[in-house]
Amino acid sequence: MKMSSRSARRASASAFLLMLSCAGTARAGLPDTPLEPVYHALFSGNASATWQQLIALWPRLDSDAQRLAWQASLTALVSRQCGNDIPVAVPSWLENPTLDLIQRDIPLNRIYRIQLNGKTSRRDLRISLELPDGERLLAEAVPVYEEKDEFRLESKELGEPFPPGVYKLAFSSGGETWRQSFALQGSAALNWIGREGAAIKVRLPEHAIACPAPWVEQMLLRRPAFSMVWWHRAERSDKLQWPQRSDVESLWSDVSVIRAEARGGLTVRMMHRLGGPLLQSGN
Repeated sequence: MKMSSRSARRASASAFLLMLSCAGTARAGLPDTPLEPVYHALFSGNASATWQQLIALWPRLDSDAQRLAWQASLTALVSRQCGNDIPVAVPSWLENPTLDLIQRDIPLNRIYRIQLNGKTSRRDLRISLELPDGERLLAEAVPVYEEKDEFRLESKELGEPFPPGVYKLAFSSGGETWRQSFALQGSAALNWIGREGAAIKVRLPEHAIACPAPWVEQMLLRRPAFSMVWWHRAERSDKLQWPQRSDVESLWSDVSVIRAEARGGLTVRMMHRLGGPLLQSGN
């Protein structure tokens, strides 16, 4: 059976890591690498130890080659259980925490933002997120509580893509604090959605077989308040359909491609969002 290009790339990445593990780090071109404990844990099938080593060793990496090897190890680990094998329990007062790392493109502008969603009956949440470079987000953001005990909050706008490395998230409530450090591959500038003339073209990203397939969401928003008037989860990404409407000149289209992975009790979603006047979207 012929191997697909995606399977071939995964096999090549695994073979590369296996070579590092078995042949010795000096001969693989990474002398005295601190990543050796990661390789031993990964190829012994000890997922818990691999996650712990990835987090613990990140601050010690001091070269681009080591950081690239760290990301390859993380990709190989995610391909097994999509991050569901991290031994982290969410506290009973917090349900379904979801961290969205969003790249948002609108005409003449691109910004990056982090959004956090979840569910809790408490109303005193304090939340912080530290990026791999030490920048702290969300500590000043105020959660918005909605129906059915759902909450959300957003970070300030960022000007750069999300870096690879270890992120540190903390929830505090009622004198209790839940902390989780988790490893992410990060993102370069995403190109999952683009405009070709008047049409919006979607290119679904690659994903680990163990993870949910990426999906597409469409929204129509009414200007100037940008209130949502229509939402749809697209069945086909190659041909986006929009409803016929008489108020098209006041509407703004928003298309998102979403890829999800788990980090123990936390869901992490990478989102590329494209917005613009509906008349420019190929309605």
